[in-house]
Amino acid sequence: MKARTVVLVALAAGVMLAAGSARRPNSAGRPARPVPKRGGLRARSVALAGLALTAAVVLTALGAWRLGFTDDPALGRHVSAAGAPAAPTITPRPTRPIATPAPSPTAPAPVWRLLAGGDVLMDRSEAAGFDPFAGLVPSLATAELAAVNVEMAIATGGRPAEKAFVFRAPPSAARTIAAAGVDVGNLGNNHALDFGIDALYQTMASLRAAGVAPVGAGANESEAYAPESFEIAGVRVAVIGASRVLPTVRWAARAGPGLASAYYEDRLVEAVRSAKASHDVVIVMIHWGIEGAPCPNRDQERLGAALLQAGASVVLGSHPHVLQPIVLRDGGLIAYSLGNFVWHPRSGPTGETGVLEVRFEGSRVSGYQLYPHVLDRRGAPVPAGPAAAWRIQAAVQRPCL
Repeated sequence: MKARTVVLVALAAGVMLAAGSARRPNSAGRPARPVPKRGGLRARSVALAGLALTAAVVLTALGAWRLGFTDDPALGRHVSAAGAPAAPTITPRPTRPIATPAPSPTAPAPVWRLLAGGDVLMDRSEAAGFDPFAGLVPSLATAELAAVNVEMAIATGGRPAEKAFVFRAPPSAARTIAAAGVDVGNLGNNHALDFGIDALYQTMASLRAAGVAPVGAGANESEAYAPESFEIAGVRVAVIGASRVLPTVRWAARAGPGLASAYYEDRLVEAVRSAKASHDVVIVMIHWGIEGAPCPNRDQERLGAALLQAGASVVLGSHPHVLQPIVLRDGGLIAYSLGNFVWHPRSGPTGETGVLEVRFEGSRVSGYQLYPHVLDRRGAPVPAGPAAAWRIQAAVQRPCL
């Protein structure tokens, strides 16, 4: 029962009791006779008792009204034992899950490195039985991909070509190259055929058997221009080799065996474009330029730009036997010449070289660094001292007009 109802009922009961005590009809319905004085006092006492009872009920009802539980359960208000309102008990509303699209974080592009060196000639070092790559810092084996220009035949037998310089190393040279961490070797140069076609085939077979992929040469034109494919952390990489330095046109692969000729520029550009269609990164290793020249010539600059436009990310040059500038352009990198990397003992500019590090984020060239080296008394590269390092950095940063 609500508190207000209790009050009203109590008031009505008190009034009725008081009224009944003051004047009560007889059984016949007639008015009662006057009550003697003693009886009047008794009646008044009864009336007063009724009023007191009514007042007590009213006060109790009012107290219940003020202090009792509310009839509205939504408010949730109650009193403590001391009569003061206690903190309401709040039942939390269940949280409804909100359907929001799950975040789709993009995985960071894989970071990887290409380490590259220039011309490698091992006819003397292999015969002497030492590892010419032992002093490199960083080691080529630390990179995800490492490449050099193999400027010699790796074979036994064969007839030397009629030219001023011919180079040949024993088959063990292929294993030494592989042990250094080299993954791919360019045979597109003017010494791969120094001892004829059979020696070229031996060179290719020896490198492959050791785990080094040969590029820039083949049994026919298609094989010579074909890329060697690698996959690095999900990035598809193609490496193509070619030479713009040929002792005779017969060295170029056409219907028969030979080298990928960079004189056939359209054919080389098409090879790059075709490789780019199925790979994320294309690296071109090319033999070109003028021996001893500190700057690239117009043919190098023009062809280098065309290769980048066709889809190459990196162009690695060799043949001048000295360092030439390294430039970033069109989102790619051209190292016009990396000099002599492993050679006969040299001093001065022909004895200054370096390990080129090209950094990638996925398929994007993110930067590069050249670690300066010089050839020691045996023709092996070792880290350069301060003076030589300064000259080497100046050579690869030289502005050429």
